[in-house]
Amino acid sequence: MLDKARSKYDVPNFKFTEMDAQNLTFSPETFDMVIVNLILSVVPNPELCFQEMIRVTRTGVYIGIFDKFAPHRRNCP
Repeated sequence: MLDKARSKYDVPNFKFTEMDAQNLTFSPETFDMVIVNLILSVVPNPELCFQEMIRVTRTGVYIGIFDKFAPHRRNCP
């Protein structure tokens, strides 16, 4: 899927990267926004994944979560 995405969206200064969502290699407070799609319901430890999202997002900005497979009314950690 990454190869397809790379060929479809050849955009300067844009990089597709594969890594473990529960152990991101980005430095703390790297991003102004994090958007995740269909990930929290499939990772072994969604709480750890969520903690990593918070770690790599700058304070005071947004994290968008889209997950239609998460249990109804499930609270995020």
